[in-house]
Amino acid sequence: MMRKCSILILLILVYAACTQSNPAEKLAALTSQLAALDAEMGGAAVSDPSKADRFIQLSEELAALQKPTDPGQSVETILKAAALAKAAGKSVRAVELYQRVHSEMPKHPKAPMALFMSGFVYENDLGDLQKAKAVYEQFLQEYPADQDFADDADSALKLLGKTPEEIVREFEKLQSGKSEQ
Repeated sequence: MMRKCSILILLILVYAACTQSNPAEKLAALTSQLAALDAEMGGAAVSDPSKADRFIQLSEELAALQKPTDPGQSVETILKAAALAKAAGKSVRAVELYQRVHSEMPKHPKAPMALFMSGFVYENDLGDLQKAKAVYEQFLQEYPADQDFADDADSALKLLGKTPEEIVREFEKLQSGKSEQ
């Protein structure tokens, strides 16, 4: 009886070892699946939400495999999924993905953009001005000298919650003050 159990366990282990692909094969398969799905969707215009969901799921799997050996590519993969989520109207998911980049890789060159974009989505897509304000303030605390987004975050804070008409009036007032000088 013991010998039969040992043989059965050995067979199970051999089967499990044979059915698991190595990480390089899994990486290649996911990359191929994402490319095919991207081609099917035709870019950022999302007509099939289930394909967008599948793309985001596969992107997360791919990013997890990429992270140990190529963290930069892992960030790019997550950012592409976040942009797709935003385009597909999955704003909460987009914020989660943008914030994931920022929290897991705060020193990555695209971490500031990811943090800014989470504030932008809170403000413009979700209408959550309190969270947008908190994110923009966090951005300015963490990346005050960022050449790409610090001015945008500062402007967003100043204009947060204002109507387009109020923004135009402020701009006109600013312009008339400059012309008088």
